[in-house]
Amino acid sequence: MKTSVAIFLIAFSGFAVAGESADPASVTRGQTVYGKFCSKCHGVDGAGNGKDAAKYKPAPTNFMIAGAARAYMVDMTKKGGKAMSRSEDMPEWGTDLTEEQIQDVVNYSMSIRLVK
Repeated sequence: MKTSVAIFLIAFSGFAVAGESADPASVTRGQTVYGKFCSKCHGVDGAGNGKDAAKYKPAPTNFMIAGAARAYMVDMTKKGGKAMSRSEDMPEWGTDLTEEQIQDVVNYSMSIRLVK
């Protein structure tokens, strides 16, 4: 029963799963969220080279080459680096962004990967 419920939720969630592309509207919305909240550190193009990137050690993630799984990226966006035992400079966005905005920005971040 649990397996069939999980398959149903994955199939109808509207989010990318194992090689599938995200909804183009979600990616477009995510690009807007990314531009407002993420680009100053992660860069306009997602290469981890934003105008504030030099302030941080380690440097912000380069989404063009990052290979993190979707669930990890969602958790990192919601909870921030400290809660994920990563850089404390990565803020938690779970109280500032809606669930849809978080899913959208993760979809956008994954869409700019050079290696899919």
